[in-house]
Amino acid sequence: MHRRFLKTTALVTALSLLLTSFALADVIGELIQGHDTYLGAGMELSKGVYWTGSDYETENYIEYTPSTSVFPVVVSGSKVCNYGSYSSMASLLEKEGKHVIAGINGDYFVVKTSEPLGLVVQNGVLLSSDAGHYGVGFTKDGQSVFGQPTLSLALTIGGTDYGITAVNKTRNAGEAVLYTDAYSSDYKTKNSGEGVDIVCSIDGAIGMSCTRTLTVESINTAGGAQTIPQGKVLLSVSSTVSEALMNAIKSVGSGTQIGLKISCPAGWENVSYAL
Repeated sequence: MHRRFLKTTALVTALSLLLTSFALADVIGELIQGHDTYLGAGMELSKGVYWTGSDYETENYIEYTPSTSVFPVVVSGSKVCNYGSYSSMASLLEKEGKHVIAGINGDYFVVKTSEPLGLVVQNGVLLSSDAGHYGVGFTKDGQSVFGQPTLSLALTIGGTDYGITAVNKTRNAGEAVLYTDAYSSDYKTKNSGEGVDIVCSIDGAIGMSCTRTLTVESINTAGGAQTIPQGKVLLSVSSTVSEALMNAIKSVGSGTQIGLKISCPAGWENVSYAL
């Protein structure tokens, strides 16, 4: 089974536990049959079969009370673009000392690239930006936030701010994208076409709301897919970005420091996990 479809499968939580706050069954239709199973630690698995008026629908969901012993997490595999199974996702969490009680597929993905369509945050680290999609986030104590986590992404070069498109998404024409070494198992971007690729060191992890400094180490103008060195970030800029941004990119050299600013809507600043 494709790992991107199981991106949050290894969760004790993610969407499965999240669904508990809503009376989803009420909007499906008439309950034909159902049952509840107590899972322990304040969790209950519910299953119901409903008549919608034209067809039968089955719903499964988990109710939980957020606590230090039961909480939602998101797991995306060893890399953002990767393959795996429920057991491999669960294994990653178990290696962290977590006990997986339940899990669910939690995201949509691009088949060609295995990239998640929207936001992914794991252990407080931004692994994939939102691309305009809605999302759900979880704090360390298991509380949840819903909505559109629209990120603002900008570079500061020579005292001027320039917006960029995304974090860890395939770069399209006219876009500038920042990649981390968490992107793919072969440490390469999936880009095509002409552009400038700048390898930088970075002074900290990238989160939903942060300010970081990138220090330029090398510049490549060959275009196409490029390697993201371990422990580094890569800024990939299409040759068809705005003239202002391209002129700014042309002004940087080895040792140049570039500011990175990421901000998010109120309520999303402290999420530890999101998708």
